[in-house]
Amino acid sequence: MSKRTKKVGITGWMGPRYGIRIRRRTQEVERGRIATYSCPKCSTVSVRRIGSGLWRCSRCERTFASDAYAFRPAPSIFRVEEESALPSSASATGGKGKVKGAASP
Repeated sequence: MSKRTKKVGITGWMGPRYGIRIRRRTQEVERGRIATYSCPKCSTVSVRRIGSGLWRCSRCERTFASDAYAFRPAPSIFRVEEESALPSSASATGGKGKVKGAASP
């Protein structure tokens, strides 16, 4: 038996209604909603949508808040890791590597 929705995919339930642009946009959103994403904490591809704007990693059981239909981790998650990776002298000077009051060449 062949697939009935080869061209339209997940928007096959719409049939010929609503116009091609809306069906394609809906298909793009639905594919992002159903997809699995990589976890920013444990780095496995196991983050799935559990509700509107709520995403959960099935491996580390952490819950994240993000966009409603696509997972985009907040920049603050990565900011903490970047600050801990900086050398101690760079973090004390604001990440610029210069000491305040030192003469520049």
